[in-house]
Amino acid sequence: MAFAYLTLTENEDEIRSMLHESVAGMWSSAEIRRWYNLGCWKTAELLKCCKTEFDYDSVVGQSPYVLEKSFIDLKEVTYNGQPLTKINHAQKQIIFGSSTPTSASSTHYLPWGKTINLYPAPDTKDIPILVYAYELPDFASGDTAVNRLIELCPQLWELPILFALSRAEYKDKNSVRQTGNLKLFYDACNAAKRSLPTDEDYIDMAPAEYLDNNYKPSYF
Repeated sequence: MAFAYLTLTENEDEIRSMLHESVAGMWSSAEIRRWYNLGCWKTAELLKCCKTEFDYDSVVGQSPYVLEKSFIDLKEVTYNGQPLTKINHAQKQIIFGSSTPTSASSTHYLPWGKTINLYPAPDTKDIPILVYAYELPDFASGDTAVNRLIELCPQLWELPILFALSRAEYKDKNSVRQTGNLKLFYDACNAAKRSLPTDEDYIDMAPAEYLDNNYKPSYF
């Protein structure tokens, strides 16, 4: 099934129609578009549906590998094509002690904030490290732009609109509508989460076709 992606302008028009304000008055175009993009961020954070890969070359010794600012959460880390085991600080202390051994093959990784450390530390440089992660989509800008979240999962188009509406009603000091739209947003996220494939990789292959059969939002 083919989907027509809603542009930033079309999403703004949709939001304005729900606010009964066809032209900018109480809510500026910049505000509505920012709230919409923030809604895409929040949706991506809750559903983890925007995936990416970060590439690194190993350096000799222990050195944190800094993840991109858009990073949300890790899915998998590989060293020279081999998956690494995730550990926390307590497990690192049990397995490796207070020292940092080096080896030609790292076997574990320890995430800390937006960095990861490899154990044992590499003793060879330029070994490929791949980090499979979830990220926030870039803000859409320009009248015909489409947020990457919607390109990946077009049937989630309603969710960032509901988020934007809640922000608009907050500015209008209408706490009842603000709370109502925010509840609809989280309810829709929960419904979408239950409908997503159990195999996370499947959403990369055919999210639109899958969601078309399994997720039927009815808020508008």
